[in-house]
Amino acid sequence: MICSPRLNKILQICLESNDYVSIEELSSLLQISKRTVFREVQDTAYILKPFDLTLQSKPKKGLYIEGSEDQKEVLYQALQAEKMGYLKKEDRHKLLIFEILKENRIQKLYYYAEMFQVSQATISNDLDILDSWFQKYNLKVNRTPGLGIELLGSEENYRKALTSILAESIYDKQDETIDPYDANSLLKQIFMDDKNGILSLLNQDILQRILRLFHQYEEELDLIRYAQSSYIGLIIHLTIAIDRILKNEKLEDNDYIVGMMKDDYSYKQAQHMCTYLEEEFGIQIPEVEISFIAMHIKGAKLTQNSLDDEPIEIAMYKEEELLVLIHKMIDTLPTPHNVMLKSDRELLQGMIAHLRPTLVRLSHHMPIYNPLLAQLKELHKDIYEQAIVACACISDVYGYDVPEDEVGYVAMHFGAAMEREEKKEIVSRDIHIGIVCSSGIGVSAMLLARLEKVCDEFVSFETLSIEDIRKKTFECDLLVSTFTFETDEEVILVNPLLPNNDIQKLQDAIARKRRTIKRAKTMTSPKSETDLLASDIFQLLDSVELCICDYRLDKLQLINEVARNISKDKVEEEAIYKVLIHRENMNSTIFNEMGFALFHGFLTSEDTCILKVFRSNHGEFIHDELSNIKFVIAMFIPEKHTKNQKKLMSMISRSIIENDQLYESLATGDYNDIYVAIELLMKDYLFQHLHEERSSS
Repeated sequence: MICSPRLNKILQICLESNDYVSIEELSSLLQISKRTVFREVQDTAYILKPFDLTLQSKPKKGLYIEGSEDQKEVLYQALQAEKMGYLKKEDRHKLLIFEILKENRIQKLYYYAEMFQVSQATISNDLDILDSWFQKYNLKVNRTPGLGIELLGSEENYRKALTSILAESIYDKQDETIDPYDANSLLKQIFMDDKNGILSLLNQDILQRILRLFHQYEEELDLIRYAQSSYIGLIIHLTIAIDRILKNEKLEDNDYIVGMMKDDYSYKQAQHMCTYLEEEFGIQIPEVEISFIAMHIKGAKLTQNSLDDEPIEIAMYKEEELLVLIHKMIDTLPTPHNVMLKSDRELLQGMIAHLRPTLVRLSHHMPIYNPLLAQLKELHKDIYEQAIVACACISDVYGYDVPEDEVGYVAMHFGAAMEREEKKEIVSRDIHIGIVCSSGIGVSAMLLARLEKVCDEFVSFETLSIEDIRKKTFECDLLVSTFTFETDEEVILVNPLLPNNDIQKLQDAIARKRRTIKRAKTMTSPKSETDLLASDIFQLLDSVELCICDYRLDKLQLINEVARNISKDKVEEEAIYKVLIHRENMNSTIFNEMGFALFHGFLTSEDTCILKVFRSNHGEFIHDELSNIKFVIAMFIPEKHTKNQKKLMSMISRSIIENDQLYESLATGDYNDIYVAIELLMKDYLFQHLHEERSSS
């Protein structure tokens, strides 16, 4: 039985209850969000089926496991007995590294085999695979027959390996909404939320005392200047260092490091910090330890604001010197990026801020962990490969080898800059709008004046008459009108006074039109399976729309609003309404606990997918049936749909639950936020498809 620890607990709680267990109760007991509860219980049928049990889920009631009491008891005992056999190979490798570092003494092979519920041969094979990981830190796992497994290497390298695996475990949990300088918040949300126990490598007493100390002397030690990842890294470094000093496991004397750092400004900062640490722990911190703390400080990522106030002593690499290097790196990029990005101030400043600590890290062979590296290499292969070429400039100028993790960060800077350039290109596309009014020249003039104020410089206007519309004597990308009339062109209906919701509606339409124009110029006729998928994605993105509804709508009225917006064909609109009502009566797709509703179905009049988002004009809907609903997503595919179209819509449905960024964009973002979130999702999906296509060929 394959079951995660969290799902194990959810199932046990449900089995211990004779009634439905509410999502709120599960969320509270497990200290996780309601949406995480829903994620965990998805696709549990394969776990419960061998026990002849099913998981029932009802809105406002929660979860209940249905089946015989005997079978429930069998499942309960299986869950209780389950140890670590469910672990994936990759998870086992990570935990095996952790256990070897934690033990730091000789252990028999069967000790680890018993711990992970696998054979000794499997552990031996795991150690063969993990040799390269330990070698990165100049450590060796020595295996002596009859004696056991022992980790060999210097204290300095042992600490580097320890810091690396801790940083890797913590990095995924970092959250910009957490205040890293609040000791209690950091302790509870970062250092104590550890399902695999890896953070037990940190001495909890030392950790808490350092957090309290930093909280007390935050301003005096200027801790606010560190980026969150570097601040947490510093805490890890100090906790390990003090723990090892207290155990009399000190670093070897290193005159080179001490001599290099002693006159540096970061050494003075480290000394200041160590004064408080020595007093707190009743120890004397040697010069070599202070020097390594200084190296950590010097290689730390800083917040953008603090860079402007950086003391001259720290600026080992001058801005002019770095700009020359950055321009060389940009020159290696393909046209037109090698020209356009040199004027991107945000990129230049970001790269200066990034390269200063990067060059310090490279000069002292200090490792850094990039949690997005694998994803970057797979999904953004072109940008990553361009970054490899760009980073060769660093090797040419300074003679430093640039590891993959550092290349990944440079790729992220370049990728973000290229995205900005693409958005600028879209925004600067000229759009010509025709204004049609039925109330005379005065209203037309007033509306024109208002439109010119709220639209950018690349939007032009002309006033049109109904006769112009009938004779089609105009060339416009969009029409804006104060009344309805028959035409094949896209018309944005507005109030003559142009209230805020009409402004937003118009700006969304302009953004959509610009993207459509850009795409029309770049799309070629589909040739391969990938081309067809790209075409489906483009057409889906073209359909994305944010629709604002009255917050007082009830369920039936909301469904009617969705049907009306999905199809212009009255017969199909009525058919959609009936299908959605029937489906809602059979099995509700209004997920009050999760804060959204999902309406989906088939279209006979379209051969492309449609995706629209509906939100209330005043926060959440207030009708009882729609309580807590933040947004409604409507997704429809052609009746004669392709396999790709069905997969796309299915993937979006899953992502609403699994992708927090997408969920937040749908719940609170404007049209552009929603479009970008879905576009990113589509890009990742397309890259994944390309990867699978290459792997199978």
